Amino acid sequence: MLYLSPVWHTLPEAKRSRFGYIQNLHNGGVGQGIIAGYPWMLDNGAFSDNWTEAAWLATLARWQPYAETCIAAVCPDVVGDAAATLARFDVYEPVIRQYGYPVAFVTQDGLTMDAVPWERFDVLFVGGSTEHKLTQAYPFIWEAKRRGKWVHVGRVNSAKRIAAFWMADSCDGTTLAIEPTPRNQQRMLNGVAAAQAKKGMVSLWDMS
Repeated sequence: MLYLSPVWHTLPEAKRSRFGYIQNLHNGGVGQGIIAGYPWMLDNGAFSDNWTEAAWLATLARWQPYAETCIAAVCPDVVGDAAATLARFDVYEPVIRQYGYPVAFVTQDGLTMDAVPWERFDVLFVGGSTEHKLTQAYPFIWEAKRRGKWVHVGRVNSAKRIAAFWMADSCDGTTLAIEPTPRNQQRMLNGVAAAQAKKGMVSLWDMS
């Protein structure tokens, strides 16, 4: 598992290679990490009331030279609304492809298995409410892993939450932006290490 940090300058140089990075149109804190070639994800910033299509497209264009190291660009979604998210996906998935990024599809409250556009994305991004993440998202995660897709979980701000999603390939959260202490940095790295260790001991298929 890889923890994607929304900050770069607050991390000690010796630890920067142990993180991936997450960028969006509202966050300018990880550009150096992207330029340096570390794996990263381009979030859409759609959770903000300040989101506009024009600003999002400008962000896709800005970071396009680094698309080869991008895990995925996250397709604009609507928090808590699977139907509206699917409608946005139909519009914006082709746009992301045109810019040369892999595509991430976001799960949201109310999503059903037969509605997931499995053949049209590369990364399953687990979003939605806390209830959706902890009680509804697991079948989608298992199916994504069965299909060989990368799984990312958003809003992961503790080692406990990392442990809950040990089967994921990456996760992100704001904890290192809010509390950029060495202790907190190590806490997240320890959580990632524990998740990786569990992957070596537990079969995904025994858990699904």
